Amino acid sequence: MEKHPDKGIREFHGRAKGEEGAAASSEPRPDHGSSSAPHSARHRDLGVGLTAIAICGLLWWETTRFAKVPAALSQGIPASFFPRVLLATVAILSCVIILRGWRAQRSSIKTPTTRTLVTGALIVVGVALLPVLGMLLTLAVIALVLPVSWGERRPLPLAIYTVGLPLAIWCVFSQLLQLRFPTGIFGF
Repeated sequence: MEKHPDKGIREFHGRAKGEEGAAASSEPRPDHGSSSAPHSARHRDLGVGLTAIAICGLLWWETTRFAKVPAALSQGIPASFFPRVLLATVAILSCVIILRGWRAQRSSIKTPTTRTLVTGALIVVGVALLPVLGMLLTLAVIALVLPVSWGERRPLPLAIYTVGLPLAIWCVFSQLLQLRFPTGIFGF
């Protein structure tokens, strides 16, 4: 008996959902590895990914021009370390975008949702508040406001996240790595 590649999946769904599930799962499913993907989606992803990698390369080069920090202020880590970690992360994610573009079957440009726009606006406000409130208080405000804007209303998880995130970041960076955060008008 010759097996169809999807037969095991269809049989599983048929047993789990009954006859109507079997009929629904027997519909052809798109092949995400198909070479019939529109070239525009591939080209767009390739363009975005390569542009981001090029920008990362230029910014990485810029980190080589950072002035040497005196030993008393360096805290054991060169000034270029964290920017390079972020740039490497962005470059790796850009490679993922390029690879996903090669595998895409269909792509459509969607306008950002209101939730996405509100999230972006809140992050921009958080960055603007950073010099005024300081890093830890700004993180606490963002940790409270973002989940509320996404619809979270349970007080206990909000409280744990609002206090726990800044506290965890403070423990790792201030205590473990001995780095100092910018302080705001309240001194922390």
